Amino acid sequence: MKPFVLASTILAVSLSVVAARADGPTGEVTESELSHAEKPVQIHVDVGAGASTYGINLGAIGLVKLGAFELGPALNFSGLFDSKLGGGVALGVGTQGCCVNVDVLAELGANGYWLAGPLLSDEPASSATIPYAGGRFGIRWTPPRPRVVRFSLGAWLYVQYDLDSTNKLETYSSTNWFSGATRQETTVKHFGGQTEVGARLAFGFDVSPF
Repeated sequence: MKPFVLASTILAVSLSVVAARADGPTGEVTESELSHAEKPVQIHVDVGAGASTYGINLGAIGLVKLGAFELGPALNFSGLFDSKLGGGVALGVGTQGCCVNVDVLAELGANGYWLAGPLLSDEPASSATIPYAGGRFGIRWTPPRPRVVRFSLGAWLYVQYDLDSTNKLETYSSTNWFSGATRQETTVKHFGGQTEVGARLAFGFDVSPF
C-alpha cells in the first residue's frame, strides 16, 4: 500500500501548489511575465549533484510542460562502493512564469543495483534490477528576461521506494593466500526493499519553443 499512499500524497500536494499559485496576490504583470506565460509549451532540462541515504547522488531530468502539467524522463545514480543506476518517467504539475517556479512529480521506474565484493576477497560483484515508485519536489529560479532559452538554478528533494526485493545465491572459487588451496564458497546477496531519500542542487535551462 505504500506506493499508493505516496502517490495520493503527491497528488494532494500538487493540487495545493497549483491552487496556491492561481489564487496568489494580483497585481501588475510585467512584460517578461506576460511573455513567458503566453508560451503554452515549455521544456525544462537540468543536471545536478547531491547526497542521499544511499550515498552520493547524481541525476538529470527533462520535462515537457503543457500548461500546469508536465511529463518527462528522469535518470539517477546513487552510491559509493555499492551503487544503483536507473531511471523512470516523471509526471506531475508545476508552475510557469517569472522568476521562481515549483514542480511536484510522481515517478515510476527501475534501478540496476550493483553490489561490490569485499576487499581482499575472491567474492565477485553482483547485480539485479528492482522497480521503484517515488516522488520529487523541485524549486528553481530563472532570470526575468523574456528569452527563448533561460538558464535556471534550483534544487530537488526526492524519495524512491523499492517495489520489490530479491536474494541472489552466488557460488565462487576462493583461494587461500598462504597455502594456495582453492575451495568453493557460497554467499547470498540481498537487493531492493529500501527507501531512498535525497536532495541535490541542479543547473539547467528552460526553453519556450512555441
